[in-house]
Amino acid sequence: MTLTMKSITRETFLTVAIFMLTAATAYAFDAVDSGGFGYVVYDFIVNKILLGPIGKAIAVVIVALCIFFLIRNQIFSVIACAVAAGMIVSIEEIVDSMGMTTAEVLLRMVGV
Repeated sequence: MTLTMKSITRETFLTVAIFMLTAATAYAFDAVDSGGFGYVVYDFIVNKILLGPIGKAIAVVIVALCIFFLIRNQIFSVIACAVAAGMIVSIEEIVDSMGMTTAEVLLRMVGV
């Protein structure tokens, strides 16, 4: 089925238009304030685990899994593994660009 103007319904067009007009503001930050509970959780999860030896070992295992899938010619699994390994390596930039810390996510889940 080809996409034509007749196949796009009015409701679909209005839904997309509303989403585009009511886009949320993005909040980014440079670093987490040290000394608080949020910094402790952020430091432990991002710096100690994901950027530390555990995260590097996980990235190596994912790259090895990527090579395994490449040998078996499973291209979609190779792409997923490559993206996951890249995300682990650059997790700090990803978390910073999201505009929230892991601690803020955990605190919102708890309801504080």
